[in-house]
Amino acid sequence: MMQTDVLVIGAGAAGLMCAIQAGKRQRKVLVIDKANKMGKKILMSGGGRCNFTNYYIEYDKYLSHNPHFCKSALSR
Repeated sequence: MMQTDVLVIGAGAAGLMCAIQAGKRQRKVLVIDKANKMGKKILMSGGGRCNFTNYYIEYDKYLSHNPHFCKSALSR
């Protein structure tokens, strides 16, 4: 039986980053994903550039003045 400290379900950007950080902490990591290649969606996004196209992001462009926006959007 395989022994592991950390099981990461999903080999997307967040899952792979979690696995990397756990590995840096000397944990035995197992990553599983339904795709046939790890990071497949990352490679497809942004024309293969992982959507790193907004180098000059301004945080105020992403803030809402409506405090109930997230609740409303997520409840649909």
